[in-house]
Amino acid sequence: MNKKLLWVAMPLLAITLVLAVGYIVNSLTLNVGVEEPFTVRYAVIGDAGTYTTGNCSDETLNWFTSDSTSIPTGNFYPMESRAVCVEITNAGEVAIPYTINSIVTNDNENNDCANAFGLPETLTGSASNGINYNGKIIQISANATPVTGCNVVISVARG
Repeated sequence: MNKKLLWVAMPLLAITLVLAVGYIVNSLTLNVGVEEPFTVRYAVIGDAGTYTTGNCSDETLNWFTSDSTSIPTGNFYPMESRAVCVEITNAGEVAIPYTINSIVTNDNENNDCANAFGLPETLTGSASNGINYNGKIIQISANATPVTGCNVVISVARG
């Protein structure tokens, strides 16, 4: 008895499924992609002593692109400081959140480089359409251990 009901119900169920899908009148295919909206440049303000003047939005600064292998800054003495500037140009029409990270990629077993520069460090913000600036003053601690060859890598990530 149940098998007879099943054979009657199956065609009705199949017809219902076909009608529920809908009738496509027309369709459109979009061929799209995603472009990188950010162009990033870096600058270091100050060459000795304590950083006191300067502005990250100053276009006369010596700007470097991310294609540069390294920015020559020279060595610091304890309590000296520099301003590290990041310029983000957003080609997009909406504000996009970003994160700036700085880490030491080569350090000794005592972490002398990271301790001297106070790393790792993270800055966040939102880049509106056009040119946006962010940065940080890096000051060497008074009790920093003398060390050479520290590689501080600064990276910008979207999102």
